[in-house]
Amino acid sequence: MSIRGPSTGGIRAKPNNRIQFDFMLDGVRYRLSIRRSPTTQNLQAARERLNGIRQRIRASTFHFDEEFPGYRFLGRVIDPS
Repeated sequence: MSIRGPSTGGIRAKPNNRIQFDFMLDGVRYRLSIRRSPTTQNLQAARERLNGIRQRIRASTFHFDEEFPGYRFLGRVIDPS
């Protein structure tokens, strides 16, 4: 357990029915959220989705714009290619 509390695995429930993802891509930390009610089932699905994202990042097959097409700062995301 860290100072901030138990590990959430990169997923957090946020206010206003949002779920936040926290991951690193090309040395940059991204914390973005999706509009989804943070129920236990939705948080578990988000953790599974994040695990898939991390696997695709390691395999260099992750495409940010396909995974999060509505991200408002998409133009700032560093393209690994």
